[in-house]
Amino acid sequence: MMGNAFFDLHNPGPVTPYVGGGVGFATLHLSDTFGTDVTTSGPERIFLYPEDDDMVFAYQAGAGVGIALNRRLTLDIGYRYFGTSRARFGDGFDTADLRYESHNAAVGLRVKF
Repeated sequence: MMGNAFFDLHNPGPVTPYVGGGVGFATLHLSDTFGTDVTTSGPERIFLYPEDDDMVFAYQAGAGVGIALNRRLTLDIGYRYFGTSRARFGDGFDTADLRYESHNAAVGLRVKF
């Protein structure tokens, strides 16, 4: 769940840049996680962490351009960065702190009503 705000930087031409961002919460999921123990005589697969979820603070920032194709249609080309604060998985002695980040490019079509 996120709240976002994006602002068009209007100008007289057909290309309109925009910037924006948002804040909210994300639920991160860690599946059963295994690793390889290389300290033994041969590589051995070991269980590290059980399946777990954690809800953390999330944020995003983005920018792009809208290219007017006609009065109703705009081609939208944009970039988004999404990140979270550290999530804690596991309990007691075996825990892992992880955060999530992604970089996304998007192409879309906007229709004005």
